[in-house]
Amino acid sequence: MLQSLQTGSSQLPTLGRQELSRAQELSQPTQVPATRPKADPLFHRLLRKLRTNDFCFSAMVSAFKKLQGLGISVGPNHFYWPVPDLDSLDYPSLNAEALNQGLDFRFGRQLEFLQQVTEQYKREWTFPDEPRPGQRYHYNNGFFETVDAEMAYSFVRHFKPARIIEVGGGHSTRLLSEAVRSNFKQDGVKAEHITIDPCLDRLREPSLNGDVHILQRPVQHVDLDLFSSLQEGDILFLDSSHVVSVGSDVVYEYLGVLPRLNKGVLVHAHDIFLPFDYPRDLVDNLSFWSEQYLLTAFLRFNSCFEVLWSSSAMQGFHREILDSTFPRWKGSYKKLPREVRRFVPRCGDDRIWPSSFWMRRTC
Repeated sequence: MLQSLQTGSSQLPTLGRQELSRAQELSQPTQVPATRPKADPLFHRLLRKLRTNDFCFSAMVSAFKKLQGLGISVGPNHFYWPVPDLDSLDYPSLNAEALNQGLDFRFGRQLEFLQQVTEQYKREWTFPDEPRPGQRYHYNNGFFETVDAEMAYSFVRHFKPARIIEVGGGHSTRLLSEAVRSNFKQDGVKAEHITIDPCLDRLREPSLNGDVHILQRPVQHVDLDLFSSLQEGDILFLDSSHVVSVGSDVVYEYLGVLPRLNKGVLVHAHDIFLPFDYPRDLVDNLSFWSEQYLLTAFLRFNSCFEVLWSSSAMQGFHREILDSTFPRWKGSYKKLPREVRRFVPRCGDDRIWPSSFWMRRTC
């Protein structure tokens, strides 16, 4: 029995005072200089001259495009550009109360669901630490790790979708296919599993045995009717670039795909750290993600989607329950291969920061 469930309310409209205090504590801005040395005025004048000179500006644009062709983008340090000025970044710019105003995390319902799937499926959470013949998914991959993995497996086992559409493939694809295979072996339920990903570096292996239909293209090039085919209990599993920008996959997903989903469709988004801001580790590693800001705006004043599970919120306010439910979580960061640790956010010294966010369309 999950003991915190005895006192947990099933009606928790937003973050309470204690939880807001905890969120603000975890999101304290790092020390930054109170003032930043100003750039040389002569240098600024030179830049303005280059921008207003037709020949120079054309040359700059041409050089920019050629460098992009080599995989490098070089741009000005300017507030019109989406890359933040790291030297003067007051991080986080939003406190927890501002970031989460109007969001209902439904912690009581999350606890109830966790207890239910733990009782039903925990005995099936037997994934190895390293690749093993006969098993598709393994921990210590650095992309889709403990807590998120067990919960994704349990969502598929519990709701038994007829179709899963996954945007962004890799270790999550292997995990989902394990759950689909279990549904068929134990319950006779089949599912179509579609993965959309233009880059298949992490999917080049025979172990999937044709169980996953792969569309090797950007999601922006996939007809929206495919997503409208999802029915109640089906899953849209998003784990793409996490970047909101002109023409990005995230913009297409939130503005094009989500409004077309039918009632009862489940939606997963990965690397969502709500109710906290993005970890400073990500920014220091030059990952300037922004998806969760769009997700926050999407959910505010939106009565047609409900939160089912937030790994990040649960680790922030019910860590002791996650420790008891997922024994592997404690110490999970130190178990990672050293070469992948740099790019894996952590909470505390020894735990991977879980970041799966599940919601469902209700109307």
